[in-house]
Amino acid sequence: MEIIFEALKILLPSIITGLFAFFIAKYTYHKNIPLDKLEISYNRIYYPIYQIISNENDLKKIIDKCMLYFCKYNKYIDASTIRLFNLLCECGKETKRKSIYRRFKDNIYDRNSYLRIRLGYLQPSFAQMYKYAMPSTKSFCRIMIGLFFIYVSLIVCGIATIVSTTIFKIFAVIFVVSMLWTVCEFIWYLLRSLYYKIRK
Repeated sequence: MEIIFEALKILLPSIITGLFAFFIAKYTYHKNIPLDKLEISYNRIYYPIYQIISNENDLKKIIDKCMLYFCKYNKYIDASTIRLFNLLCECGKETKRKSIYRRFKDNIYDRNSYLRIRLGYLQPSFAQMYKYAMPSTKSFCRIMIGLFFIYVSLIVCGIATIVSTTIFKIFAVIFVVSMLWTVCEFIWYLLRSLYYKIRK
């Protein structure tokens, strides 16, 4: 046991230093990618494909339209995007194809957002997105936040019963308030939805 401990004392600092150097090098490399190449990736691949995915529902048409970009600008496309697109083209099972398409769609959205930020395009903050969202979307966000607080307070209450009664009481109050908030918000969401359906 002592030999293992001594070996770890010698090896652990080297491993940590190596990992730290690796992540710094990787970060520096990604920061130093020439912007003209990123601009080609965004303007000629990711943004056009993002537009296709957003405006088209037929999967076959989406694949056919995307194929043109993958053939013409292959070297500017991320390896993960190419892999997912190849899987999408090769897959014959409908349910599996839908699952791959969801991952492909998420990949395009992520890469598109990343490139927009790197190239300096305006990106709305969460507060701005919330401010200009539809009332139903705002309600949905508030319900999700309420559910998150319920979940966290339940976990902390479970741990706090063993550790401290004061912490348990605080998080029990948070749980009750979050539960009331979420239920009220959900009722308000349903009433608003019914109101708009009746008005139509």
